[in-house]
Amino acid sequence: MPKDSLLQVLEEDARAQCAMITAEAEAEAERVIASAAKKAEETRRARIADLERTLDRQRTSALNAARTRANSARLKVRHDLIEEVLGAAVERFRKLPRKEYAALLKRLYHEALDEVHHRGGVRPVVYVNPADAGLLDAEDADVKTDECVSLGVVVTDPAGRLRSENTLGGRLERARKDLVPLIDSILFG
Repeated sequence: MPKDSLLQVLEEDARAQCAMITAEAEAEAERVIASAAKKAEETRRARIADLERTLDRQRTSALNAARTRANSARLKVRHDLIEEVLGAAVERFRKLPRKEYAALLKRLYHEALDEVHHRGGVRPVVYVNPADAGLLDAEDADVKTDECVSLGVVVTDPAGRLRSENTLGGRLERARKDLVPLIDSILFG
């Protein structure tokens, strides 16, 4: 074979191999690109799913926080209204006509006196607000005034060991656990 023919055959063979290598490289490149595109799409979908879950959690958390704040505000309003009702009850007692208030004060005194007499059997000391001192006829006790006593009496033994507070404020506090649900039921059903 002549030298030129041999070179020509080798050149054609080299070109054929080059074309085949290029075709294989292009096919491999397309496969790698397709695989990368598939992985990128999977990664994109996974990230979107993660973001959606995160947003759902944040939305749920924000909604729960808003509900909690709303419930707290609602409870505070209910509590404030109940306190207003209890305060209004005390104010109504404050505004009782003097004769009716004196009768109430005497009843409070006798209830407290019975409690201290049952315990001690000695002449008790009765504390009343200075404004109420003239309303209480307590011949069987020593009456003393005390600015801290309001709408009622505090009866003690002379040593101060036995004590019976019978004020409207004290009675309301003792009855609070029963009154609050009742008032709540009346106001809010």
